[in-house]
Amino acid sequence: MARRDGRHCTAPTACVPRALRNRDWKAEAAKAKADKAAAAKAAAAKAAADKAAADKAAADKAAAEKAAATKAAAEKAAAEKAAAEKAAAEKAAAEKAAAEKAAAEKAAAEKAAAEKAAAEKAAADKAAADKAAADKAAAEKAAAEKAAAEKVAAEKVAAEKRAAAERAAAERAAAEKVAAEKRAADKATAEKAAVERAAAERAAADKAAAEELRRRATALGLLQVLTTANIADDVTLKKSIAFCDEQGVTSVSDLVEYNLVDDFVRHLGLKHVPGMKLRGMLQAPTSGLAGHLSDRLTSPSSPSLQQAAASMINQGAPWDFFMSHKQGESGPDMALITMDLLKAGKRVWLDKNMKDCSTAAMMEGVEHSKTFVLVLSNGYFDSTFCVMELRRAIELRKKIVLCHKQGVNVGAILQRKPSDPEFASIGDKQSLELVTSDAVYREFAVQRLIASAADGVAPNFGFPFWW
Repeated sequence: MARRDGRHCTAPTACVPRALRNRDWKAEAAKAKADKAAAAKAAAAKAAADKAAADKAAADKAAAEKAAATKAAAEKAAAEKAAAEKAAAEKAAAEKAAAEKAAAEKAAAEKAAAEKAAAEKAAADKAAADKAAADKAAAEKAAAEKAAAEKVAAEKVAAEKRAAAERAAAERAAAEKVAAEKRAADKATAEKAAVERAAAERAAADKAAAEELRRRATALGLLQVLTTANIADDVTLKKSIAFCDEQGVTSVSDLVEYNLVDDFVRHLGLKHVPGMKLRGMLQAPTSGLAGHLSDRLTSPSSPSLQQAAASMINQGAPWDFFMSHKQGESGPDMALITMDLLKAGKRVWLDKNMKDCSTAAMMEGVEHSKTFVLVLSNGYFDSTFCVMELRRAIELRKKIVLCHKQGVNVGAILQRKPSDPEFASIGDKQSLELVTSDAVYREFAVQRLIASAADGVAPNFGFPFWW
């Protein structure tokens, strides 16, 4: 407990009046001092005793530790000695084992070397023996091969000699065969050339004779008549011309004028119907085809026409129709149409019926025909001659009737016409279809063609195109 003067009591005190404390403090202080001294003495004694005990314990411990250390050192020395002895023993044993192993390995190596030397010697001996055997075998083989080669060479030389002899014989035989074949071929070629030349000469003569027949028949006015009667074959033409030469006839009109029609028909030796048909055509000079031809070719009142006809390339002008077509595509159809037109008493310019089909003859035909018949087919506008004929017809302001053969695409064909302005109106009007597969339809088509040529009305384009 704190006192006012700041000092402390050494013993706890109860809370008593101040006067009592002041009276006994000295006694208490003395007692406390004595107690403190006693306590200090006791503490010192105890500390001395504790120190002595501690010193003894430390000495005992030190002695024990020293004894233990001595013992440990002795044990360590003993252990180290034992380890050293053991290591020395192990080392000696290892060295002994190593020495023994080295000795064993040396013995084994020496043995292996001896065995190897023995094996190598045996191998060398064997190799030498094998080599000797091989050399002997090689020598024997070489000798055998040499003998075989010499034999083969000898046989080859003999075979080559035989082959050369055979080849020479074969070459001689082949050469002789080739020469014989060449002689035969040359002979055959010469004979073939002679035959072909003779055939060509006969064909040329026949063609010239046929052309002469047609020319003379045309000049006499017989070709159109006989064609119309469908009897214009070469035999009939020959008989007709022979009759005219025999009787001095110069034209069809002479047959009629001098009453030679019956004799003419009998001379031709025709069957009954063709004879009656021809007789009917020729007996009335003022009707049918005979009168038509007579009026055009032999009338005394038209000397200028006769003179013009005599100077033309092809006889028979003027023509009613000029058939402009591509021969390879429309030829057979136009032959049928032309035949029907001739039967109807019309004069037709058709290339296959003309003596001369040159460009000049075609242009002459266009010029001396009343109506230009344009027969469309797939290749019409691809033909230089067809386009040339059409251009000439346009230049001469001819009546143009546009037709097409059965089954063609008219629109597609007209797309390929020339782009020149004069061709612009071609195709503006409907084209007339010429059906030739049926006789009735063909006759109807021919009638329409004749009507179109006679009654057609020209469009107002500055040129008289007729459709």
